[in-house]
Amino acid sequence: MNRIFVVILKFVPVVLIVVASLGCKSGFSDSDIEAVKSSIRSEYEKRGLIVTEVTMIKVSDRKLSGLVHFEMVDPVNKGTNGHGDPFVIANNGAPVIFTKSCTAEMADDGKQYIWKCE
Repeated sequence: MNRIFVVILKFVPVVLIVVASLGCKSGFSDSDIEAVKSSIRSEYEKRGLIVTEVTMIKVSDRKLSGLVHFEMVDPVNKGTNGHGDPFVIANNGAPVIFTKSCTAEMADDGKQYIWKCE
């Protein structure tokens, strides 16, 4: 009886370590957060917008929250200003920065995520 108890005690820490390590792999890693930010930036740039900043912070292991800041190219004055910079919608000469709130959620498998900005 004592021998079985000793064997069980030897394996309990191993089981706990395995469970703990599996639990640590779920949710957003730093590289996942950077991938989300890159994906958001890329999608907005595909739409012809000038992305000035994307921020995402971890709200929980499986949820991020943040913002995307962008400028819109002026549809009337398409092209550049002679310095290679695109004309942007301006307010008294200063570019107008638009902001959208973003969220991202990790799937239960810990490998896929989905994001949206509104």
